[in-house]
Amino acid sequence: MNTDRVWSTPLHERVVQLVRSRTGLTVSPEMRTTVEARIQEAMAARSVKDLSEYVSALSSGRDALDDLIDRLTIGETYFFREPAQLEYIRTKVLPELERSAAGHPIRVWSAGCSSGEEAYSLAILLRESGWEGRAAVLGTDISKPCLALARRGRFSEWSLRAVPGDIVRRYFRRVGKEYRLGRNVREAVTFRRLNLVGGEYPAAGVAGMDLILCRNVLIYLSGEAVATVAQRLLDALAPGGWLFLGASDPPLAELTECEVVVTGAGVAYRRRSGAEGGSSRGRRTVGAVWSEEAAPVAAALPVAATPVLRTEREPDPTVQQEFAVESLFAARDYAGAAELALRAIGAGADAPRLWEVRIRALAKLGSLEQAERACGSAIDRHRTSAELMCLQAVVLAAAGRSDEAIGAARRALYLDRTLAMAHLVLGNALLQAGDPSGARRSLETAETLLQTLAPDALVPASDGEPAARLVGLVRRQLDLVAA
Repeated sequence: MNTDRVWSTPLHERVVQLVRSRTGLTVSPEMRTTVEARIQEAMAARSVKDLSEYVSALSSGRDALDDLIDRLTIGETYFFREPAQLEYIRTKVLPELERSAAGHPIRVWSAGCSSGEEAYSLAILLRESGWEGRAAVLGTDISKPCLALARRGRFSEWSLRAVPGDIVRRYFRRVGKEYRLGRNVREAVTFRRLNLVGGEYPAAGVAGMDLILCRNVLIYLSGEAVATVAQRLLDALAPGGWLFLGASDPPLAELTECEVVVTGAGVAYRRRSGAEGGSSRGRRTVGAVWSEEAAPVAAALPVAATPVLRTEREPDPTVQQEFAVESLFAARDYAGAAELALRAIGAGADAPRLWEVRIRALAKLGSLEQAERACGSAIDRHRTSAELMCLQAVVLAAAGRSDEAIGAARRALYLDRTLAMAHLVLGNALLQAGDPSGARRSLETAETLLQTLAPDALVPASDGEPAARLVGLVRRQLDLVAA
């Protein structure tokens, strides 16, 4: 692959620069085809045929740029996403806030709320936990169309796929194919437009927050933008407030002073109870790191969007079982996938791929200890599988055991030096262990190997991730190392 690949024209590059300067959004040249198609769609929507005219429209007004940003940042969301994290908030965070709030209302912010599912999930969680009338929920997003959808409070069955039936019946009314959220919940959430990279917060309305969720947003930003947003989010917390990110978002401990809490649902960040208001940018002190539960959920493990379809003319039973297990996993039936994989293995279909899917499914369910044991059993049977060694490193890293993860990643690389995912996992584990120079070398090697693949090629041991997406992830991690 040509590693010097650039945009089709300097004007396309100018458009990308405008998006990045406005939002911090990293738009990789490896995604050129998709990004330029989105640019053409945006131009057609405004009846603009000349690219230079479109650049002028982007530079001179907000509407055109907002529309393009909407097209480039479409993401999936649904109610009660990352349930282990929400359960931790319900059982640990809210009782603590109950004690410290002394009867005063608490403030909760869904930053990057998209079409509102996360903000409304928080409002329902608060009502179910006895906070009705004592909590204010704010949802913000850069996308005006998303906010308009959020305010309507109308959702498809797919958006409610993770919601228990009794919650659906209590808070939603079905009208045709829509599920309409009850007025009491809709009125409990305030939506407003906010650019997380902009300088308009912390300020009135977006400050003194007791709890902030900003999930799967930072992963799309440049390293510089991540550092800026991290500091502003922590500054927007009340002393002792909690910040939760998505499992795939970059770590913040090296970017700002804060407390890092390793929980059974991943990593959380807290503003120190005695912290003064205002920015602490430039302070390099890493906050205290402490653990409340044994192991975080490995929700960052990649998920195949669709099962891998085998094309042998006469597939053997093992291949058919692999397909069935992968289908359950792709449908997010992780319990079913884990159980079926185990039954297939017990029946003699001892294929590495069955072990891989079982391990990932267990991790998705939060059964990280079982996932680790499965890794050990799988490697005992398949000692030359670099992919299984790499997966073991991912599980160990998710558990916060960076030294063991480093060892597992190095064993994978002993078996296959060209396994880009093993270099990526090793780099992240070294960074977690406090070795930025080693992390940089491993991440640079991963980037080099990934660039030899076609942008849409599926990367071995990544479980369905295209090379272009992982190149973008590696570059963001390198930005963090440099910072």
